Amino acid sequence: MPRLVLVLHEHAMLYEVAIAAEVFGVDRSALSPTGAWYDVVVACPERSPRHWLPHLPAIGVSEIGEAAADLIVVPSTDSPGEEIDPALAAALRDAHASGVRIARSSSPRRACWMTGSRPPTGCTPTTWPAAIRA
Repeated sequence: MPRLVLVLHEHAMLYEVAIAAEVFGVDRSALSPTGAWYDVVVACPERSPRHWLPHLPAIGVSEIGEAAADLIVVPSTDSPGEEIDPALAAALRDAHASGVRIARSSSPRRACWMTGSRPPTGCTPTTWPAAIRA
């Protein structure tokens, strides 16, 4: 069963959190050809999934690397000018470096907030992901 970590950071857009929780957090194993669905855990700074995701187990942000995730979902932020939690940034960078896939539900500008990076000059929202892979 694939393990998915849903990052519930301080400025997460709740609509995007809800979409990921609905798609991956509800058991739909009957629809899967293998009969397996996703094992979802929520990563929060305070290790508590808050009252709107009480049915999903929680881990601390610093535990993302130990979660054996196959996929990490990072919802976009409602405050792109705010500083990112350094522990979250480090955990995401380490997970990415170890080969974990990271899905973001945001525009490239908001993704800059999460990664602390800037899109290459001349890139558009459509071409920026390709530039990162290059």
